[in-house]
Amino acid sequence: MAVWDIYFQERDPFFVLFLSLVILVNAREQILEMKSESGEDIIKTLSSIPAGLSVDDVSDFCSLARYYIIKTPSTFRKDFATVIFGSVYMGHGEVCNRVGDLPLSQALCLPVSAEEIIDACDMLHTTPEDIEQVGFFLIDCRPSDQYNAGHLPNAFHLDSSLMLLHPASFQTAVQGLFMAQRQAVASETPGCGQHLCFIGSGREQEDQYVHMVVASFLQRNTQYVSLAKAGYH
Repeated sequence: MAVWDIYFQERDPFFVLFLSLVILVNAREQILEMKSESGEDIIKTLSSIPAGLSVDDVSDFCSLARYYIIKTPSTFRKDFATVIFGSVYMGHGEVCNRVGDLPLSQALCLPVSAEEIIDACDMLHTTPEDIEQVGFFLIDCRPSDQYNAGHLPNAFHLDSSLMLLHPASFQTAVQGLFMAQRQAVASETPGCGQHLCFIGSGREQEDQYVHMVVASFLQRNTQYVSLAKAGYH
C-alpha cells in the first residue's frame, strides 16, 4: 500500500519501469550467478525480491527510481509510450512499433531527439545546482568542413571516416574524447554529462561511418551511448 500511495502521486506510467530497474540493479550479482539456471528459476527469484522490502524501505526504493528517471534521456517516453502502454494500429492492423524511421529491433542504441539535445545545450546558461535533466557529451562525427561550418556548443569533433582511413589517428582521437569528457564532467560544465550522444549529418551515405563508430563504442562496453535522430540537420 505504501508503494501504491507513491505510485499514484507520481502520475507517471513509466515509474513502474524504474522501480523494476532498481530491483534489477540491486539484484545484479545474484542474477549473474544464476546464468546457468533456467529462465523460470531466474524469474521466480526476481519475483520474490520485492517481498523483502519493508514499509521503511519504500521511501528509499522510490527515491532511487526517481534518480534513474532524472539520469535517463526523456526521448524514449515519446517513442516507446504506445509500444509499452498501448498499441496504435496502422492500416491493415499493423502495430506501430517503430522509433522514427527504424523498427525497434534495428535500433543500434538509444535514439535521442533534436529537441532534447537542444534543451541540453540550453543548460549551458544554468548553474549545475539548477540542472535536473540529462547532460550529454556531444560527439560530432561529421567531416571537418561541415563541423567547421557550424556545430553545437561544446561538441567534440570525431571524424567518423578516420576509423577506416586512419585507424591510429582514430584511436588517438577517441582517447582525447574520453579525456575531454572526464574534464567536462569533473569541472561540472553545464550541459555536459556522462551520456555520449553521437551526431551525424543525417545523410545515409555519410552516417554509415557514424553507425560503425557507435558500434565500436558499444563493443567497448561503453555506458550511456545514444545517437541523435536525423543527424545535425
